[in-house]
Amino acid sequence: MEGRFAWISEAFKNESYHAEISYKENQDGEYSIRDIISFLIMFNIELFPDSYEHPKIAYTSKEECLKKYLENEESFKKLK
Repeated sequence: MEGRFAWISEAFKNESYHAEISYKENQDGEYSIRDIISFLIMFNIELFPDSYEHPKIAYTSKEECLKKYLENEESFKKLK
């Protein structure tokens, strides 16, 4: 997944917590990119456009969030 999260890293580069985000498995960091993706999925109205389907996977499965991200990366980039 090399480079798939570059736009996220770029968006956070000037934030104090940037160094605390791990973008690779087993990399040190307070937060995992999976945490960031799960936060972003809650605001992705392309994936959850109506009030009948809720982004429950944001708190039930970070793995499912990552899969959704990889399948719909462009919809996440709009949240930048």
